[in-house]
Amino acid sequence: MKVSYSKYSTYKQCPFKYKAHYIDGLAAKYEKETPALFLGNLVHDTLYKFYQIKNPEERTLEKMNDIFESMWRDDVFTTQTERDEYYNRGKDMLARFYEKEDKTSNPISLEEYFEVQLGEHTINGFIDRVDKADDGVEIIDYKTGRYVPSQQEVDEDMQLTFYYIGYTNKHKEEPKKLSLYFLDKGVKRITTRTKKDLKNGLKEIKRTINRIETDRDFKPTPNKFCQWCDYAILCPAKSIGKNDKEKFNHIVSNLYLINNMSRYFTSILDIDELYEVIVNKFQSIAKAHLVSLMLFDDKKEFLYVEKSTGMSDKEIRDFKIRVGEGIAGLTALTGNHIYVKDVWKDKRYIPAKKESVKIPHPLVAIPIQYHDETIGVINIERGENEEFFENDLILFKNLAINASTAIMNARFYNDLDIANKKLDTRLNNITTLYKVSRIVNTSRELDEILNLSLEVAATGFGVEVSGVFLKNSANAYVCRAAYGIEQDKLAAISIKSDDPIVSIIGTVESAAEWADFKGADTVPEDIKAQFEKVYVVPLKAADEIRGIIVLFKLAADKQFDSEMETLINIFSLQIAPIIGMGQLIEKAKKDIADPFSPLVSAIDEEIAKVREYELNLDLILIRLKNYKDYIEKQDFEGLDRKIKQAEKEIRSSTIAIERIMRAEKDSFLDILPANSEIDISERIEKLNELGADYQISSMSYPQDGVTGVELINKLLTGMDLNSVPEA
Repeated sequence: MKVSYSKYSTYKQCPFKYKAHYIDGLAAKYEKETPALFLGNLVHDTLYKFYQIKNPEERTLEKMNDIFESMWRDDVFTTQTERDEYYNRGKDMLARFYEKEDKTSNPISLEEYFEVQLGEHTINGFIDRVDKADDGVEIIDYKTGRYVPSQQEVDEDMQLTFYYIGYTNKHKEEPKKLSLYFLDKGVKRITTRTKKDLKNGLKEIKRTINRIETDRDFKPTPNKFCQWCDYAILCPAKSIGKNDKEKFNHIVSNLYLINNMSRYFTSILDIDELYEVIVNKFQSIAKAHLVSLMLFDDKKEFLYVEKSTGMSDKEIRDFKIRVGEGIAGLTALTGNHIYVKDVWKDKRYIPAKKESVKIPHPLVAIPIQYHDETIGVINIERGENEEFFENDLILFKNLAINASTAIMNARFYNDLDIANKKLDTRLNNITTLYKVSRIVNTSRELDEILNLSLEVAATGFGVEVSGVFLKNSANAYVCRAAYGIEQDKLAAISIKSDDPIVSIIGTVESAAEWADFKGADTVPEDIKAQFEKVYVVPLKAADEIRGIIVLFKLAADKQFDSEMETLINIFSLQIAPIIGMGQLIEKAKKDIADPFSPLVSAIDEEIAKVREYELNLDLILIRLKNYKDYIEKQDFEGLDRKIKQAEKEIRSSTIAIERIMRAEKDSFLDILPANSEIDISERIEKLNELGADYQISSMSYPQDGVTGVELINKLLTGMDLNSVPEA
């Protein structure tokens, strides 16, 4: 058995208090943080932190007050007057201490812990402070109470004996001084201990430990401290006459019952099971014919029956009262129990059951409170000619306290369980997002990428109907892939690229709002009627919108909330560059099949203008040398970056009169009017300064009968290319 001085002194003061505190573990429910206890702990902590400051020059009164105020709390006190009284007491104690004590001294230890083995038992504790003394060490214990004992009382003080035994055993050195420092008065009482004192002290400690171990009754010992005891409400000596053995045994039995019910209630984490257990236990303990547990609705305006014994399911569903109405409603409003000896004589009574005969019977309504907040009411009704006694009410109140703690624990567990399920969902979503990059990345074909993306959205996020829309030559977004619906049904839809909904995650809330949608005239009527709410998600990569996804329908258990919006946004950010890569591959394949068709069209257009307006011009073709290297490596994103860099470099060397055209994915056409003052050779020389990454050829026009294809052939004559198209 391990015994501290606190345990020892509590048992010596009152065995009943010892049992309630240390054996039954009722401190959490009954022990109150009194102003005196709060101030005592605060002053101890302040002095501890003050002497932890290593540099003595920093140990100022201002610093001591700062430490004190940083830990001060107002919620301990019931009035401003009480608060001010204890605040000033604490500051006065510290000021008095600072004035008298040597602030530069460094204690040997602060809050030093010790343990001493006494046969099968152990004594332990913490020593506030150990200082160097002239001929050894001094043990100091701070006291914040107003009472200052006599020298004789200090000489016989068992707490100092505990510390003497602990320090001597730990350090193999006997303290020369043992001091109690009474901070409220600024008085220090100094004493010592002899070997005889040590022997007698050990004998007394062992004797008390043996009494604790063999005590079966733990009877109360009335004393001057009873008025401050946290367990007075449970104490047999305060509740009944000392010689009333039957009542005494009844109270002790109730104490065990309260403790056992506390453990039982708090062991149940299923909230519905707990409610059932609470009403059943109250019914059996109270020997009641009806017990109902009433809880607040979400707005705390009404009380409804959560569980009941003696009521039908219909009666439970139908019975609801406003807070402040009826006996239970008043109990909920005031937080105080109400006892009625005969319900039918009390106008406040609202029967929960329809009874054909009004039989007189008592009712007690007990508030269920957690940290002074009422969370419900337990109603207990006994039979005819029965009544409730004071000890019954005490028992019910304590059981209600236990029930409230268990209910809040179960609610917290239930919320945690829901949170865990949400976390599981999020983990599943994260896994799905991981799969997106792995699955979709396995394909290089654009159509396959699109279909796989929609399939992952369906299986991972519950998107039942969706479509991917990509930009066409008319600069509008049209359906390229669909899931959960035939693609042909979406083929007519054309979403204009300047629609604001394209650039952000947006919604079409109802069929009526389709009218505000740009391109609404292209949406079939059956689609408008079938999908009243759709979600448009842009596929954005490298500040470019590659396409959009339209989510037409989610699964029944899904909703488009902020979490889903975040999820879909991440999903779109993942697949957008992959779709962009697919688009580049598709475009590259077309380029390889017919690499110069767009260039031919561009030059034919310029030739037509020259002929129409009888102009002369010079043409310079600039092309990337390593274009095919990127294609062979399938580094389409790298190629895209390289072309953008090339365009920037070429345009940076442009003279105002020039016209730079993007002739093809890897080519640029530099057009110079022949009648301008710009010399084509100088222009070519300037372009050559761009570096070795480019091939350059030039030609003047007009040349009779020359077509765009022939002109390209002539421009490419000086380039080291593997293939040149035939005219």
